[in-house]
Amino acid sequence: MRINSKALNKTYFVVFTFLNCIHLPVRLLKLSLVMLRRSLLGWLSRVGILLVVACCCLSLLYVITCSNQTDEPIAGQTLARAGGMAFAGGPSRPGGVGVNPVGLGGREGFQALLQEREEEHRQHIASLKKQIAQLKEALQERSEQLKGMQDSLEKARRKGTGDVVVEERSHNDLQEFLRSQLSRSEVHTGVRLPSEYAVVPFESFTLQRIYQLETGLTRHPEEKPVRKDRRDELAEVIESALNALNAPNYGGEKTKSSKVYTPSDFIEGLVRTEKDKGSLYELSFRAEHKHQFRQLLLFRPFGPLMKLKNEMLETTNMPINIVLPLSQRADKFRQFMQNFREVCVKQDGRVHLTVVYFGKDQMNEVKGILENVSRYGMCQSPDEPVEVTESAHLDCSELDLRPCCVRIKGHLRSYSEADEVNRAVDCLESIQGHAGRLPALQRIRHLSIQRKKLDSLELNFRNFTLIQLNEEFSRGRGLDVGARAWKGGNVLLFFCDVDIFFTAEFLNTCRLNAQPGKKVFYPVLFSQYNPAVIYGSHDHIPPVEQQLILKKDTGFWRDFGFGMTCQYRSDFINIGGFDVDIKGWGGEDVHLYRKYLHSNLMVVRAPSRGLFHLWHEKHCADELLPDQYKMCMQSKAMNEASHGQLGMLLFRHEIEAHLRKQKQRGGAKKA
Repeated sequence: MRINSKALNKTYFVVFTFLNCIHLPVRLLKLSLVMLRRSLLGWLSRVGILLVVACCCLSLLYVITCSNQTDEPIAGQTLARAGGMAFAGGPSRPGGVGVNPVGLGGREGFQALLQEREEEHRQHIASLKKQIAQLKEALQERSEQLKGMQDSLEKARRKGTGDVVVEERSHNDLQEFLRSQLSRSEVHTGVRLPSEYAVVPFESFTLQRIYQLETGLTRHPEEKPVRKDRRDELAEVIESALNALNAPNYGGEKTKSSKVYTPSDFIEGLVRTEKDKGSLYELSFRAEHKHQFRQLLLFRPFGPLMKLKNEMLETTNMPINIVLPLSQRADKFRQFMQNFREVCVKQDGRVHLTVVYFGKDQMNEVKGILENVSRYGMCQSPDEPVEVTESAHLDCSELDLRPCCVRIKGHLRSYSEADEVNRAVDCLESIQGHAGRLPALQRIRHLSIQRKKLDSLELNFRNFTLIQLNEEFSRGRGLDVGARAWKGGNVLLFFCDVDIFFTAEFLNTCRLNAQPGKKVFYPVLFSQYNPAVIYGSHDHIPPVEQQLILKKDTGFWRDFGFGMTCQYRSDFINIGGFDVDIKGWGGEDVHLYRKYLHSNLMVVRAPSRGLFHLWHEKHCADELLPDQYKMCMQSKAMNEASHGQLGMLLFRHEIEAHLRKQKQRGGAKKA
């Protein structure tokens, strides 16, 4: 039980006052006795009695009041911790109501004050506990950091060298590598080259223009730098050269030059990049006098290779949905489906085809082609001949072999007649003395068995969707409808055209260079020239598979086209898809391409050796304006043949006349 100090002090004060009240009358009585002796005893006795009575009344009243106020807080404070309230004159009850309460209003005020003070103390204690916990946590963290630093110092001490030494050594190694790049490059002295084709040419540039050799089809011999990195590169080089020229000491001189060089003094620069060493810049500036020039030589060395990523990519469960817009052109669609059957069905097996067809003309023919692919999905169609080279060594002039040769050469025309192969083999087995010819034909028997096994799988290929739209053809509209029609989750889309030929390797390239939410793939396809011009006439044109050769005279990289692309459906939906208001061909691909360029996705733009655009004749309508018709004819000429081949066509009459003269001279000499 705790004793209230305030109540105890009040008790001491009451006792002290009571004693004073008793002591004062005694002193007054003594004084009165003395005064009586001095003839004032009568008056003083009355005053003393009055004072004694007054002091006693005041003391009694004060004692009663202080005793009530002192007992109440002690009782309230004691019983508050018990969960109730007690008042003088009765036992405590739940809710703090007692019997015969004395001074109820005063006690309730003191009780509320005590509860408020106790709540403040509790909050203060909780705050102190929280601070103590935070201090403990901070102390533990500091202890762990100190322990980690001690372990690092201990490891460094064991190795004998600190981290500073390792970092300094790495910096020195990098500096040494960059200096070796400078010594290996062709800067101060020439390098022996095997031929004229091994020379790395310079490109020249000014403040506004760059003059380049490798122009391609979209770049010009003279143009402004379009790419931002190219502009920043040249601007940085010129700025560094100006800083070097305006420095207090340059070129080994002791005094500062009086001329302040500005960009207007820049005349010309040369730049050459060696892929494995660095970029060399030669810059020329006007000096103080008319015939004086300043020339600076700058070199940007390439650093060593750095490994950034090493991961395994699994493409087993990565299907591709090829979206193909189509209007008529059933003959081209049949050629496309032959390649689709060979690459997507037989080799890859993870491809879905979505055909969006506009109109009703040739619709039944397109459906028949798709059904034919479904029926012969894993095999060749019956009208495709089979090359039989295994029986070429048979001597069919022998009488006993003629029936067998007739069967092989006459009946083995398709996989659907594979049973004739078995009959031919049985025919040879029945003839004695020709066992040496059987292994080659036994291989044919084995192939026929394998083809029969594939027949059971051909009917399972139904991975295609045909959507018909009765409206005007729009490539962007067709691709947008085909992409949104897919309901199987986030799939990789390949936007394609009917004139495109692709390989199985390209499908893997498509899978490897597209990633949802990160990058889209825009391959640069190889556009084929007119085969009739390449091979001289229509009679000498080989099959399509043999035409796909990456040479200067067979085609060109179509770096101005953006219609073929690989991207995930989620990225296509999030970017907003195609502009469906664009009618006909052209425009929609550039619009989508620019959307990705303005986004945070990486656009992978690279030539693809497995993607080809097959040549088809281009028609320029008479309704076009003169400027449009001229541009159309220029595009037609660019897609027709190479520069050299067009020149040969232009001068073919002169060439034929020259050949005739040479032939006549040869005949005259012989005569």
